[in-house]
This record gives sequence, structure tokens and C-alpha cells, in this order.
Amino acid sequence: MAVSDPGTILTTLATTLAGIDATGSYTYDLSDSDDRIQWGALVAPPLVPCVTLMDYREPVQHGPPLGAYERKGQVSVIGYVAGTEDTPKQRLLAACDLLRDIRLALEGDRGLGGVIRDLVVEGEAFDGLEWGLSQLGVVVVQVGITYVDLPG
Repeated sequence: MAVSDPGTILTTLATTLAGIDATGSYTYDLSDSDDRIQWGALVAPPLVPCVTLMDYREPVQHGPPLGAYERKGQVSVIGYVAGTEDTPKQRLLAACDLLRDIRLALEGDRGLGGVIRDLVVEGEAFDGLEWGLSQLGVVVVQVGITYVDLPG
């Protein structure tokens, strides 16, 4: 049984995302700088590509075994990337590639090395101009997490 806490989960997610290194199936490199993985809200990304762990929320359900809590949390991950050309098409395609990289990294080990029971990745990619971010593609990813927490 994976017993964990939100801080450990967020830190492990950040470490996993930093494994996106533009090798193998990955398109982008998030591993070459601490600035590539951000925390909290950003007015504008410091560099691209980068991702930010935006927020964490969880409802609580009492779950088996008796005395333990099965928690289902959700982490919002926002990603920013530049297109190969500054056109809506290229910004959207670049965002789709970053969404794929994030999904591949997180779904490669859905238990995050035993930190959680499971995760599910949902996301959307769009032209950053929708958020007033010209020259960028943006992804919004919701990572649904299931883990066990013991009271006390």
C-alpha cells in the first residue's frame, strides 16, 4: 500500500517531469535547468519550454483498509512552449508535442516509484494567444492521483 502525502507527491511529480530530456520519444528538454520546472502561478514563463505545478486539491474518502484514507488528489500542470514558427498552427502543434511529452513521462510509471497507487493524465493544448501569450503554445494538464494516507 502506497502511503504518501501531498508534498512528497508534488516533489516526485516535479522530478518525473524533469526527466523529459528530448531523447527517445520526447520532443522537448525540461531537464537542463531548474528554471524549466516552476511552482505556483506564473504571469509569464521565465523561459520555454517550461512547466509549472500550479495547484493541488483533494476531496477525502474513507477507504480500505479501515482506518486509512484513500485520497484522490488532483495537480494542475501548466506548460509553455514556443512553436517552430510564430503561427497559430505551429504554436498549437508545439503545445500538442509538450502535452505528449508530459503524458509519456507521467504514464511511464503510474505509481511514481511507489509514492502513489495510480495516476491519470488529462490535458488540453492550445495557442497561447487565448491567454494573451503571443508566440507561445500552452498546455493545461490535470493529473488525477490516488494514494493512501494513514490518520495521525
